[in-house]
Amino acid sequence: MIPVVNFCSHRWSHPNLVAVTDEELRLELEESRSWLEDRFANTISCVSYPYGLFDDRVSAVAEESGYELGMTISGGWIGSSVDSRFAVPRLNVPAAVSD
Repeated sequence: MIPVVNFCSHRWSHPNLVAVTDEELRLELEESRSWLEDRFANTISCVSYPYGLFDDRVSAVAEESGYELGMTISGGWIGSSVDSRFAVPRLNVPAAVSD
């Protein structure tokens, strides 16, 4: 089996997306996605929100920008009940984790 690596977006300059203007939000979402798609064949239309912070506006602009999925940092493993495809929990692995 050949391993496959997929790349997902995490924002262009890593701001709190809830706190930026509509124009900055759109730029953050679109620049990051575009940069990945220009360089890699195996990109996924997924965004991991910086700091796990998002709201309805961020989710709506993510969807308008072509993303199909948004990931938070709360909730741990994906269970059987996910409220929205733009609020998917993920397991946060802190930077201090090592071998």
